[in-house]
Amino acid sequence: MRTLFVIRDLPRQSISAAAMIRGGEALSGTHASGLLVAEGLAQRGHEVGMCIVHGQKVVDSECQTFESLESGCDWAHEGRTVWLSYGDASVFERLRGHGVKPLLWTQLPVSRLERNWLESGSISGLVTVSDTCRVPLLRSSHHGRVGRIYNPLAPLFAEGIAVSPDRFSRRKVAYAGAAGPTKGLHRLLQMWKHVHRADCGAKLVLAGTGRLYGSTRELGRFGIADPDFESRYVEPLATEFGSLESAGVELAGLLSPVELRSLYNASSLGVVNPNWSEYTETFCCAGVEMIATGLPVFSVARAALPETVGRSGGAFLTQEKSVEQAGTELTMLLADTDRLRRLAANGRTYVLSEYDWNRIVGEWEELLSHGPEIEELSGAWQGPKSAQYYLERLAGRTHTSRLLDGAAAGLRILGRNRR
Repeated sequence: MRTLFVIRDLPRQSISAAAMIRGGEALSGTHASGLLVAEGLAQRGHEVGMCIVHGQKVVDSECQTFESLESGCDWAHEGRTVWLSYGDASVFERLRGHGVKPLLWTQLPVSRLERNWLESGSISGLVTVSDTCRVPLLRSSHHGRVGRIYNPLAPLFAEGIAVSPDRFSRRKVAYAGAAGPTKGLHRLLQMWKHVHRADCGAKLVLAGTGRLYGSTRELGRFGIADPDFESRYVEPLATEFGSLESAGVELAGLLSPVELRSLYNASSLGVVNPNWSEYTETFCCAGVEMIATGLPVFSVARAALPETVGRSGGAFLTQEKSVEQAGTELTMLLADTDRLRRLAANGRTYVLSEYDWNRIVGEWEELLSHGPEIEELSGAWQGPKSAQYYLERLAGRTHTSRLLDGAAAGLRILGRNRR
């Protein structure tokens, strides 16, 4: 059976799939995951097509590529269409206009609109990248058509390479991700002033820029993020300490996976998305990649982070909402070389097994050959079993989701009135 993967856009006009697998393409976790799954299936002999809606090209690919969505849909015909979504309902409208009911593979928290698509039969099913993201859909009478498959670990990060014996005494912190609020860089920069005041020898290396998702995006004078972000979060740090260099901050820019792996192997601690409330992390590819190289991770106990990196035993997830208190915890962890070494040893084995590329491709292989009821393929629940989890699950099994919908609507109205 043919399977067409539909992706909205890519950050550059041309991406080499072969180079991506080798670690030579700087890509977000979302883009890399989509290409890894599609290429992995094609390498196993499946008929796989790929279409980038906004016209960028994937070259050196095992997949058959299509320049238009229409030609891709015609090729797939009665096969499966997988839409890798990270926002933009216009892609869905174009698919629907062509008579296609895609399997929605979402890298974002599930929206009410996506739930409506599921319950109206406008999509064939929905795949999330963590159980945490599935929670709001447990109440749906169509929860059986919702599954979870984790994102794959890029094979480069599974390769073991020699690291320096003084790695954990260097007090060197690595951040990787989009330079902006969605990945919590603003919160890290606010924390860092407290870290640097307490330990002027600590170093922070920032890998990534605001151009991770698009090569033409405007950057400020520091070349990190958009001008407004820089004026609010970068400029104050440079002003307080005289310069970013004096603040212990090094700008590495946009790095390929090969370069990121070298950075991780030379670092003592990684930081990923320390957002407390502004945005949510649905999986965290960067954190998994860090742990795979033996780099322990610092982040927050929010969203899917406890599920995807917390379970590995290779991460310290703070409960602190205060950036000052979180900065104090980061400083203390950075000074505790024995604990860093234990975290590193615990996490690597877990992520190499749980997120192995071949394992994840196999799960997609099983899902695509299965019927519409895909929930059972997800296996045991891996996310936190909160009160919301039990309430949503009960509502879905007793067909009382309308009660929860009504309560949620009432809370939204109350919140708007308070503002």
